[in-house]
Amino acid sequence: MDEYIPIITAVIALIGTVIGLIFGYRKWRKEQHAKKLDQFNKDRQESYKDLWNCLEDFNIKVRIEGVDNKDFFKHRQNLNAFLLKKGIYIDEEDIELSNKYAEAVFNFQEAVKESNNQEAKSDFQGTSSPVTEQTTEIGNAQKRALKLRDELLKKIRRILSG
Repeated sequence: MDEYIPIITAVIALIGTVIGLIFGYRKWRKEQHAKKLDQFNKDRQESYKDLWNCLEDFNIKVRIEGVDNKDFFKHRQNLNAFLLKKGIYIDEEDIELSNKYAEAVFNFQEAVKESNNQEAKSDFQGTSSPVTEQTTEIGNAQKRALKLRDELLKKIRRILSG
């Protein structure tokens, strides 16, 4: 029996080493996965920040300078190209929401233009919020744009806060 003691000791040590290697490997895999996930989340947050900047740059341009159908089409092209590139990070419903918001901003501008109301135009171009609601069309267009903006802003804030 004494002759088996060194063999038993070696087997126990081997088993301990194998168990240690298994746990070490599993821990390393979890750390690697966490690093990849952390990088993905950082890239996702950056994509959402860029999306917000793109949309709000358009909003500001529409309000200060005004855009025609051609400019709006060009913006939609650029927005959708951006969304195609960043689609891996941006949720599908946010892609749709972004396009709806851009369209609502443009429609808001059109409602203000068509109203021929100088006070509303002045508020709009001065980026006042809210714009004087002289007509039902202005009120409805403004409410839709602000609703979509708030919805998008809540989502982006939630993503950026982690």
